[in-house]
Amino acid sequence: MYWQEDNDNTQSLDNEMVDIVCSINCRSLPVDHANALAEALIEHAAWLKSDTGAGVHPISIQEAGNGWMRPEGADELLHLSRRTKLILRAPRSRLEEAQEITGKELDVAGNAFSIQKMEMRELQAMETLFSRYNIVEDGNSEEDFLKLVFQALKDMDISPRKMLPGKGRVIRTSDGELHTSSLMIAELKPEESIGLQTRGIGEHQHLGCGLFVPHKGIREVHDLEV
Repeated sequence: MYWQEDNDNTQSLDNEMVDIVCSINCRSLPVDHANALAEALIEHAAWLKSDTGAGVHPISIQEAGNGWMRPEGADELLHLSRRTKLILRAPRSRLEEAQEITGKELDVAGNAFSIQKMEMRELQAMETLFSRYNIVEDGNSEEDFLKLVFQALKDMDISPRKMLPGKGRVIRTSDGELHTSSLMIAELKPEESIGLQTRGIGEHQHLGCGLFVPHKGIREVHDLEV
């Protein structure tokens, strides 16, 4: 944990990056689907991997509810509801190209997946941001991880006051496993919040790594991971 010693700032600032919120048709995906989903999307939208700041947000699935517990096995299936969304982070200049994915039938690890419609959502300059996946180098401790994050933020002229790592997950790729940790960063200035969402941290943003989304306040990290 990194914590310096509150402001509610939800304003939207002019920005070259936006989120594209997509309604999807997909019954289920494996727990570890990030690589398969990215590959299927990049086949039609290579810019999701090549453009700085672009990427694919992790598909959000509830951890537990009504006696149901989210499966943990990488190949176990997550059953998606009609309300489940896919969110892409994209340069504003790619909006027209992004529409070309709509209606295409994709194969994501053997599961039929299609985008029904898209809506643009502006980035919000909230003071607390959360990212579910952030690369943790092999052998690095939590302290090592936070030092690297701190330096990455400093390089973007961002001075974090509160950082809290959380749950670790593994993402399997064709090049091997990526070890990750969730991360909350709080008490950001509006321009810092937008800057961090615009650029993200580190590589593999097409897999959802280092992509940040707003949260309304500081809560336990396990409550954020839905």
